[in-house]
Amino acid sequence: MNNRNPLRGKTALITGATGGIGAATVRLLIDYGVHVVIAARNPDKFKSLLEEVTKTAKQKVKDSLSQKQVENSLEFIKADLSSIEDIKNCALQFKEKYNHLDILINNVGGFFTKRNITRDGYELTFVLNYLCAFILTNLLLPSLKNSKNAHIINIASIEQEHGKIFYDDLNGEKHYFGLRAYSQSKLALVMFTRQLSEMLKESSIYVNAVHPGIVKTNIAQDTFRLQSLLYRLLKYTIAITPEKAAENIVSTLVDRRLKNITGACIKKRKLGKFNPISNDKEECKKLWNISVELGKLPESFKI
Repeated sequence: MNNRNPLRGKTALITGATGGIGAATVRLLIDYGVHVVIAARNPDKFKSLLEEVTKTAKQKVKDSLSQKQVENSLEFIKADLSSIEDIKNCALQFKEKYNHLDILINNVGGFFTKRNITRDGYELTFVLNYLCAFILTNLLLPSLKNSKNAHIINIASIEQEHGKIFYDDLNGEKHYFGLRAYSQSKLALVMFTRQLSEMLKESSIYVNAVHPGIVKTNIAQDTFRLQSLLYRLLKYTIAITPEKAAENIVSTLVDRRLKNITGACIKKRKLGKFNPISNDKEECKKLWNISVELGKLPESFKI
C-alpha cells in the first residue's frame, strides 16, 4: 500500500468472518491497516485465523506494519448471530469500547436445504442472511454517524433478483425450499439496503449491497440433495476464490468509481440489477416495520 491508502487507521466490524469470504476479507483489510473486530460464535476459529495472520506477518512486510501491530489489529466478539440476544449484546459490547465505527460488513449468512429454527423461533436462513444485519446495523447507527465517512456493506447475492418476500410464510412453515428461503433473505437484505440508504441520504454514511461473485466456500454443503449438488457443480467450475471475492468487497471502499456510491447493488465491482420489488418504497417500509417487530426493537425504530 502507498501513502494514499484511504483505509489506514479505520475501524471495521465484520460478522461471521472466521472462515471463507469473511476471513479473506479480514486478511485484506488488515493489509490496508484497518483495525478489524470480528463478531462470530467460534473463538477457536478466531484463534486459528489470528495465528495465520500473525504467521503471515512474519513472512512478509505488510505496508510497514510490524507483527505486533498486526496482532493488535484483530479483535473478537463472541456472538451467536442467529440469536437476537447475542446480536444485541454484540452491538452493546462494541459501543462500550469504541465511540465510532467506520466500516460495517454484514457478512454472516448461510444456505440450508433443511429447515432450521433458531432459539427465538425463526427460520435460520432469514435470521443469518437478513435479520441479523437489520438489527445490528440499526443498533450501531450512532457509532457509524460518529465516523467522518462510514460504509455499510451488506453481502448480497444475485439470487435476490429472483426472490420474493412471503409475508405470510417468512419462517417457511407452510413450505420450505432452501433456494426460496435463500432468495427471500437476500432480497430482504437488498430492500433494507435501499430503504436505509434513502433514510441516510443526507448523512455521510454509504450503504450498499455487494454480490462478490459465486465463491468456493462450504456454503450449501449440509446434505447431498439436488440443491447442494448444483452448488458443488458451480463451485468446481465458475466459482472464484474467497480472496478474489474479498477484493470485490473491499473495492467498494477503495475504488474511486464505487466508494462514493450509495443505495446500489454492486456485482463484481460494477453496478448490478435490482429486483423490482426493492424499488417499491411501500414494500421496503412494510418489511422494515415487520423486521422491527421480529427483531424486538423499540417502536421508535419504525418508519
